[in-house]
Amino acid sequence: MATKSNKNRPSNYFIITARAYRSNEDSGGVKLTKSGQPIAKCRASISMGKDKEGEYKPSMWAELVGFTREGDDPNEVTEAVGALEAGDYVTVKGRLAMEEWTGDDDVTRQSFTIWVQSIEPFSFDNGEDQKDEEEDEEELI
Repeated sequence: MATKSNKNRPSNYFIITARAYRSNEDSGGVKLTKSGQPIAKCRASISMGKDKEGEYKPSMWAELVGFTREGDDPNEVTEAVGALEAGDYVTVKGRLAMEEWTGDDDVTRQSFTIWVQSIEPFSFDNGEDQKDEEEDEEELI
């Protein structure tokens, strides 16, 4: 049953926190598809938490994809995905898809892709540092 807050979301809509990963060969940035559509990609690991014994479960890997319609300048989401650096933590909202392809060795493979609709930096401090900075600024005035 759909609630008021999620009745317009598709069933494959996800909100996750991920950590960006880039290999040495991957410089990031926004690129153009063959048809001229701006696109940016970045691999990311998604923590699956701990098991009952307190051990971390293996991470899930996904490709974060920011895209812009053909003919438009790259949008903020596409640029943000392209600007991610290795180790950046982000909260991503988007649609999850399972991509399937056949490699050069004729083996069929699958991977997760998140088509990013919004992205923002993630912080572990829950805003506490920001509150401390605001209090310090008030004392200086």
